[in-house]
Amino acid sequence: NNLNRHIAINQLTKKHDFFDIEQSILFNAMTVLLYNYIENTHPELIEFCEESTIGNAPAINIDGKLVSQDVLNSAIEYASIVEGRKLHPDSILEIGAGSGRTSEFFLKKKQGKQYIICDIVPALFISQKYLSTVFPDRKIFMFREFNNFDDVVDEFSECEIGFIMPHQLSCLPDKYFDTCLAIDCLHEMKS
Repeated sequence: NNLNRHIAINQLTKKHDFFDIEQSILFNAMTVLLYNYIENTHPELIEFCEESTIGNAPAINIDGKLVSQDVLNSAIEYASIVEGRKLHPDSILEIGAGSGRTSEFFLKKKQGKQYIICDIVPALFISQKYLSTVFPDRKIFMFREFNNFDDVVDEFSECEIGFIMPHQLSCLPDKYFDTCLAIDCLHEMKS
């Protein structure tokens, strides 16, 4: 248990945009507690808990890394999904990925050969811009309209990261994905 971690005072008192100083300090303290939790429960994931410099997630420096609650929550989700269930997914579909924070963690861990995000506008375009910037060397299937999978099958099946809209799911072959994630989004969908 590493609750005696040395955190620079300027990191604990760092003020974040849209937070007052009291909210910032509480946020920073919670970030340290989450970091400690992951380090103690899933130490193998801590090396992947570095926030990208792209975007503007509130983050502090811990152990020489830029760390945010977003990346720490993604580590917890990853552990719950993969390690908790002993899954080794090959093809992952994430419905409602938002900015792409969970997908980024899976992709950093090189989990699965293919990660497809299905979302609505504007979230789909936000995650597409973010992940294509963070992973410029990965084969990416950028969103485009298609109504027949045969029109895109070669490029789609070779991509490592892909972006589609909900109406395009019906174009894909049955049982295409072995793992489907829907984190904090189903409550927003209409029946």
